Amino acid sequence: MVVSPIFSTLRGRSAVEKSYTDLFKALAVRNVRVDDTIVGSEQPARAVVVWKVQSTHIGEVFGMPATGKNIERTVAYFLTIEDGKISRELRLYDFTSMLMRSACCAPSPGIRTNRTFTPARQRR
Repeated sequence: MVVSPIFSTLRGRSAVEKSYTDLFKALAVRNVRVDDTIVGSEQPARAVVVWKVQSTHIGEVFGMPATGKNIERTVAYFLTIEDGKISRELRLYDFTSMLMRSACCAPSPGIRTNRTFTPARQRR
């Protein structure tokens, strides 16, 4: 089972494959970089994979026609693994970055969008 904010809940291999096919029709992947992988020791086994994806907006997504723009987004998958297979996958996407970079939702003038977040405890 896959739980996705784009595709809702998917069950079965063919539905999961179709979700990737549909996504790649809209966002042609140019580069994928794994930023972090965390594997737990509990049973069933659980893991988190966080990566940065760079793609080109080549087809309709979220009702927006293709813009041809390059979009970079962070993606996180939370995985449950049973009997050596992924039994559940929760997908999380950085939609704010996707929308800002596709120019659907351009920032207001004067707002800096390239700031790095620093937790309050580190700012002291």
